[in-house]
Amino acid sequence: MRGSCGCGSVSYELLRRPMFTHACHCKNCQTQTGGPFALNAILETESLKLISGDLQPFTMATGSGLGQTVFRCSNCYVATWGHYAAAGNGFVYIRVGTLDDPSICQADVHLFTKSKLSWLTLPNDVPAFEEMYDREKYWPPEALMRRERVIEAKN
Repeated sequence: MRGSCGCGSVSYELLRRPMFTHACHCKNCQTQTGGPFALNAILETESLKLISGDLQPFTMATGSGLGQTVFRCSNCYVATWGHYAAAGNGFVYIRVGTLDDPSICQADVHLFTKSKLSWLTLPNDVPAFEEMYDREKYWPPEALMRRERVIEAKN
């Protein structure tokens, strides 16, 4: 799985399939993406390989108040991925729209739908939550194990 920024100077590869994919409808994600939600695929940072290009980190607001660091292309400023402070730097949130084939990462959940735009209809077959959800209940067992390995390695 490969991806790039808008101008093509940043290219990257995912060395594994993402663990889980969020469609986040919070006001911060709407503002930062200029769209109705952000679609982020969660992956271990060690499984992301930067192939080319320079990225600039930007600190952005989150609903938790802890913030996130978003990495943007130094030329076109397209956001490619980020680290949420609440999750730690062991996990990276890939902006699915920057993948060469974004259709391979469909949303597993819709979250923070309390600020969802009223004209947007969500699919009936994807769980949706007004705020956050119970990770243990919705993530596949293999993804939970991968997550636990990253947390254990950090300690």
